[in-house]
Amino acid sequence: ILLFMGTIFVAGLIFIRHSSAPELSVAAGLLLASFPAMTHIFSSSLSEPLFIFLLLSAVLCLLEYSKSNARRWLVLCAVFTSLAPLTRYVGIALLPVMVATLFLFAQAPWKDRLGKAIPFGFVTSLPILWWGLAAFSGEAAPSSGWGLRLDAEYASSQASEFFYTVMQFTTRWVP
Repeated sequence: ILLFMGTIFVAGLIFIRHSSAPELSVAAGLLLASFPAMTHIFSSSLSEPLFIFLLLSAVLCLLEYSKSNARRWLVLCAVFTSLAPLTRYVGIALLPVMVATLFLFAQAPWKDRLGKAIPFGFVTSLPILWWGLAAFSGEAAPSSGWGLRLDAEYASSQASEFFYTVMQFTTRWVP
């Protein structure tokens, strides 16, 4: 419930502070609160609610940084961005997007932008690198997915069976 309220609040803040129509923040909050998929996602105990909150918080902090150029917003953005991949694997895509956004859209000379984007990318990559090192060193829990080992023959047979099933299903619908 707290993450749901926090996500609605952060979405509202994004619209209030960075939209040409701040009254849309109410509509954004109501849309998030009443959207059936969101209520279903946030009523489960999976990691999607935390990821959505971290994603929106990282976006809000990056927008605040671009507006004020205050370092605290960049640090908060780095914290939220670096935690996102630890909750959902898709969060890894957030790292290069934030670095590219920081480099391409900051209002500064390109050397200053590069000087902020590279350290930001390095710092935000540290938690996922730490997790990867722990997983490859054998220190990770079996539930981390790194303990699963497949031989090539088994993987190949599973892939061919999957593609055969997909093709059978697809050809039934193609005239």
